[in-house]
Amino acid sequence: MTRRLLDNAGRVWSTSSPALAERLFRPCMTDEVAEYAIRNMGYVEVTVRGHCAFVRFRATRVSPRTLDALDQYLRRQPIERVLLTNCDRPGPNHLLPPSLLKSMVEDNHGESYEKR
Repeated sequence: MTRRLLDNAGRVWSTSSPALAERLFRPCMTDEVAEYAIRNMGYVEVTVRGHCAFVRFRATRVSPRTLDALDQYLRRQPIERVLLTNCDRPGPNHLLPPSLLKSMVEDNHGESYEKR
């Protein structure tokens, strides 16, 4: 299992990175710090297990650069499906092939992220 955070500039971080903790002004990375970054700072969490990726984000906070980085990151993985969770909307998650990721994120956001 590989768990990563993508920041609002599109950089990919290990969730155990001391440099990421320092960037977030925390002594160390914890699940709570990661959750804060996702919900308040526009970070995206990606966990890859086998041929499936679990993606958590808050659509109203995610930048276009971060979504592009997510797309590129997933293209480099041997992914067959993506489970997408938008923290802005309670309700069902979406299971889709990676090729539909951008359109699903746009639907979750309510507009094309490229227009923002």
